Amino acid sequence: MDGLRKAAVPASLWAVAGCALSYAYPFGSQLIGGDWSISAYPMFRFNMDVFRAEGVLPLWNPFIQGGITHLVSLNVWALYPTELLALPFSPEPHIFYWLDTLLHLGLAGAGFYWWMRRRGMGRAAAYTGAICYMLGGRLFTLAGAGHMSWVRSYALL
Repeated sequence: MDGLRKAAVPASLWAVAGCALSYAYPFGSQLIGGDWSISAYPMFRFNMDVFRAEGVLPLWNPFIQGGITHLVSLNVWALYPTELLALPFSPEPHIFYWLDTLLHLGLAGAGFYWWMRRRGMGRAAAYTGAICYMLGGRLFTLAGAGHMSWVRSYALL
C-alpha cells in the first residue's frame, strides 16, 4: 500500500497539470500563442511532413528566407527525445505539445516533490511546493508563451 501511495503523488501532479492545460490544447487551439504559432507548430509540422515522406529529418528548410539550415537551427527541437519519439506517430502539433508540456510539468512537479521530501519536508508541504513550482508564475507562463526549451530545462533541473 505504501508503494501505491508513493505512486499517487506523481500521478496526481500530472492530473493537476493536465487539468490546467486541458482547456486549450486538445481542442485544436493553442495556449496564448507566441512561439507556439510562430515557431514550434510550423517547425514540428515540417519535421513530421518530411519524415513521413522521406523517412529522414530535414536538413534544409526551403520555406524560410529563401532557405535555411533546418536541423541545426536553434528554433528546431527535432532531436529532443520526446520529439524523436513522436516521429513514427506523426501527431498533430497541438496534441504533441499538449502531451509534451503535460509530461514536463509533471516531471517538474514530481522532481520538486522528491527534492522537498529529501530535504525533510512533510508530504503536504512537499506536495504544495510541487504544485506551486509546477503551476507557479514562472514555469506555467513559460509554457503558455511557447518557450518549451525553458519548460523542458526547468523540468530536468
